[in-house]
Amino acid sequence: MAGREHNIHPMDIQMDMEEAKRLLFHPSANTRDNPFRLNKACFFCEQVIEKVMKYDLEVMLHPKEYRQIENKHNISVMCVKMAEHNKRFSRNHPYIVKNAPDLGKLNGARYGHVRITQADAQKIYSEAKKMYDEFLKLHPNVLSPKKSAKSYKKLSPLFEKD
Repeated sequence: MAGREHNIHPMDIQMDMEEAKRLLFHPSANTRDNPFRLNKACFFCEQVIEKVMKYDLEVMLHPKEYRQIENKHNISVMCVKMAEHNKRFSRNHPYIVKNAPDLGKLNGARYGHVRITQADAQKIYSEAKKMYDEFLKLHPNVLSPKKSAKSYKKLSPLFEKD
């Protein structure tokens, strides 16, 4: 489905992945003294997982079929849809499939409503990173500077020429 506009921009996925990494692993990221950092990092990991599934489904499905999916913010629903259309999904991402209901709750983690351990945060990060890396292999040119700038020009008046 070349040339089709996507609701999810790959650069958004990349920025979420980078923010999760920064929050968890930056030298100043003392998560023991600041559990809110763990929560925010896990929120960004949840966003990576959700957005990758949305992007992949948008690529795999006819636009009408994609629009008919209800609850696109529900990771459990998205996992079911991914498994229906990608036979390897459940095998490649068993942690995400098994823990989808809990991962979905991470959307509220940005507000500090979820208690997350350092070990859980690192596991969630590693699963989000695995999914992100797989996404980049499946779509190798989506983050090319030329393509990203071109698609953002359509979205933002900041890129308009004088």
